[in-house]
Amino acid sequence: MKKVYIVVLVLAVCLGLYVFLPRISNAPTKGTSQSAPSQNTSLPVTGDVTLAIGQKGQVGDLSLVWNKPIEDSRCPAGVQCIWAGDVRVNVTMSLAGYSETTNLSTTNAGFLFDGHAVSITSVTPTLDQSSVISPQDYRITFHVEAR
Repeated sequence: MKKVYIVVLVLAVCLGLYVFLPRISNAPTKGTSQSAPSQNTSLPVTGDVTLAIGQKGQVGDLSLVWNKPIEDSRCPAGVQCIWAGDVRVNVTMSLAGYSETTNLSTTNAGFLFDGHAVSITSVTPTLDQSSVISPQDYRITFHVEAR
């Protein structure tokens, strides 16, 4: 009976980390620009942009650059997993001379940047258990929403 309590306690701690850690990881990464946010006079635009690694995209006045992949722990197609997994990428967002670099994840709600909520909506190709995906083959779709 004591072992059951320990297992339940460990699962509770893991679930707590899973739920709260993505909120903590939204902190800017090392090397982030420390200049003040712009006094943006144009209205933010809502839209999607799909990028390959190193590619720059625009949604309204907001520029996004997908710098590098951090993690791909998605459950492969055809495999039954207890967790869907996660994709984390390093992204630089720029608007009116101000830029910030951070890590975004498919499991967190997104990142607020100068009146824009930026999140990941899809990742291709689908992970499969028999192949390795080259970083150049990934396409990440980012959703930008005016706030």
